[in-house]
Order: sequence, then structure tokens, then C-alpha cells
Amino acid sequence: MSWSRLETSKSLLNINWTGAVRSIATQVAERKAAIEEIANGDPRPLLLLLETEKTDKKVKSLLDAALKSERFTLTSNWFHCVRMDRSVLEKGHPYHSLYAGRNPARLLLVSSDGSKLVRFLGTAQERVTWAGIVSVLKKDYRKDPTAAVKAIERLLSKFDALDDKQKELQAQLARAAKKNQKDKLALYKKKIAAVDKERTKVFQQKAKLEKLGLRSESKKAG
Repeated sequence: MSWSRLETSKSLLNINWTGAVRSIATQVAERKAAIEEIANGDPRPLLLLLETEKTDKKVKSLLDAALKSERFTLTSNWFHCVRMDRSVLEKGHPYHSLYAGRNPARLLLVSSDGSKLVRFLGTAQERVTWAGIVSVLKKDYRKDPTAAVKAIERLLSKFDALDDKQKELQAQLARAAKKNQKDKLALYKKKIAAVDKERTKVFQQKAKLEKLGLRSESKKAG
């Protein structure tokens, strides 16, 4: 029997990609300058996806698996996610300093100050690891990303249960309406409202868990 996430969870399992800003530089920028320009004012660490057709089949398979992973997708909310055009591989490109070398990474994770950089999938041996992801997140956030993402994963199951319950109540409501059972109509509407209220609470829990606290914001507040 196959199983998949329901509507609410599915709506949350998407990576919010943006395209790299157009460089104003006329020559290759140093790493820090390139990172600042790509970030474009976003204080989060960067998650850069190199888009190129010239990829080993095994690397492509590993990349696809990573991008479809629930944990990776949920974690992406703590990054500024940017798609990088293959033109960055050209030596004269302003951002080439991030991709110099024989096997440029398909996924590049960089702390906001550029001091921590983790490369994934330049080759099939450079697999995506949770340890690597966490090492970048801990440079920019105060709270533990592992505990937070595990808790959010549990909330997805709560969303699924609520969606399933609402679907059944909607079916019962439709049957009651067809039979003009006014007492049952009121009961099912009340139960559906309770499910909506509970879903709102779970969204609030998720929002709270996602607030890991950027270190840069703490410094500004101090």
C-alpha cells in the first residue's frame, strides 16, 4: 500500500529558489564579495544549486534524492536558496571563485560571512550529509537545527492526520446536506471548525520551531 503526504504537508515541502542577482562586477570577485552580492541583503546562509547538464548520472541521482528529501526541503527554509547558472563555471565570471576546480559542487552551502563553506556532489563521493548542513547552519544560527527539524517533521504527521480527519468530515457533511439533516450539518460544521483551529495551532508551533535565531540579529540587538 502506497502512502504520501496530504495537502497541507505537501504545500510545505517546497524549496523557495531564487535566481542569482546580476553581477555588477566586471571581473572575478573574491569569495566574500561574491557571497555578499549573491546574498543581496539576505542575512541567512546561502544554499547554491549549480544548474548544468554536464553531470555524472550517479551525481544527478544523488542530487535528485537530496532535493526530494523532506528533511532537506524543510531545512532549506533556513537558507537563502539560489539557482546558479552554468556560466559561473567560466573563468571570467564574477562568481567563478566559488566554483574553481576540476569538480565544482552541484550544491554549495556557505555561511553568511563566507567563513564556512561546504561542497556537496562535485563527485558521487561528495554526498550530501546532515553533519555538513548543520556545520553551516550553526555558524549563523543560535539554536539547534537538528532538534528543530525533527520536531517539524513530527508536525507534518499532525497536518496529515488533520487533513485526513477534515476530508472525512467534509464527506459526512456532504451526505448530511444531501439528506437535509440539519442537526448533523451543524455538528459536522462545528467539528470542521475545530479541525481548522487545531491546524492553526500546529502552524504556530511550526513557526516557533523555525525561529533558530540568527546570530547577526543578536549582535545588532546587543
